[in-house]
Formats: sequence, structure tokens, C-alpha cells
Amino acid sequence: MAKPFISVILLAAGESSRMGEPKQTLSWEGTTLLQYQVSQVAGTTAGEVIVVLGYNAKEFSELLPAVLAGPILKVVVNRNYQEGKTTSVKAGLANVDSRSRAVIVLAMDSPRTSDILQRLIDCHGEGKAPVTMPYHRGREGHPPTISRALFPEIRDISEEKRGLREVIERDPRRVRLVEFGTPLVLINLNSPQDYKRALGLVSTAH
Repeated sequence: MAKPFISVILLAAGESSRMGEPKQTLSWEGTTLLQYQVSQVAGTTAGEVIVVLGYNAKEFSELLPAVLAGPILKVVVNRNYQEGKTTSVKAGLANVDSRSRAVIVLAMDSPRTSDILQRLIDCHGEGKAPVTMPYHRGREGHPPTISRALFPEIRDISEEKRGLREVIERDPRRVRLVEFGTPLVLINLNSPQDYKRALGLVSTAH
């Protein structure tokens, strides 16, 4: 039986103001953070990865391969990235394949292994809820996987309404929390301190 077509939107448009240097080129697992995220998606059964760039888009697009061996690679430039992350989510969603049954909205500053992403794809494919979220010891992780039925709600998000949080929190009954044994599902690289802690966490996970 063929697996459902799942899209991954990789949000990589920001200026990394709090980090003080471009997150796209941060060193991560022997490569840049942007290249790492794309390579991990490529190791899953996702049908496509849509990389949304904005700040220094031309420079960062040169880090990406022309094609991937697995999923389709699309590069989208969000000219309105300074207006907030929701503009990048919408830019990515506008380029989702018509075959797509769900979308994983993956922030580039939340690096996730292919194993984590694949488990989310597999769990979401069980059809238990329109939203699937990773969870670790009582804390909600990232990224969310959201079914096509909720795409109209994603198109209506705004910075004022807390973006995707509004869709996810609108009805707790439509959210399935999947427990992960690793704190890697909680990593979020907002600051140099976050980055340093995350590097330590990853080193102990190996």
C-alpha cells in the first residue's frame, strides 16, 4: 500500500537577530543547519520539502542541492519575511503539491533527525487526529503535522492571532500527542545560549 504524500515546509527565511549570526549557516552535525534539515527530510518518506527563504535568499539557496534523491525539493522566496513567520508558512503552503495529505511545518532553528520526522509521519498516517505533535515528559515539542482538512485554517493565520498556535489550540480534541523518549524534540535555537545547550544535548545523545 502506497504511503500518503506528505509535504514538509522548512521555514528558513528569518534574519536570526537574536542569534547574532545566520542560523542557516550554523554548524550542526558536521554541516550547516540548513543543509542538515534538508538532508534529514530527505531520509524520510515525505513526498516533498519546500524550503522557504527570505533574508539573504540567494546566498542560502546556494547551500541547497539541485535535486534530492527522495522527496521533491522546492525553494520559495518569501519577500515579506520581515512581517513575521506566518508569511513564510503561507508562502510554503501556497506551493504544496495537490497530492499532499498533510504538511509538517518545520522551523529551521529546531533541528530534527530523520527518525523523529519519520515517526511523526507514520503516526499521523494512522489517522487518529488531524494534528499530530511530538511530546516529551509533559512538554509539547516541534514540529506539528497538520492534515489537509485544516489547510484553510492555516491560510487564515496571522501574527496577531499567534500563527499556527491558533490552529493547534483551537480544539484540543483534534490534537494527538506522540510521546518521544528523547528531549531532541524540544530543541529550539533562539539564542547563542540555546545553541550551546543544544550542542551539548546532541553530543550526549550519540
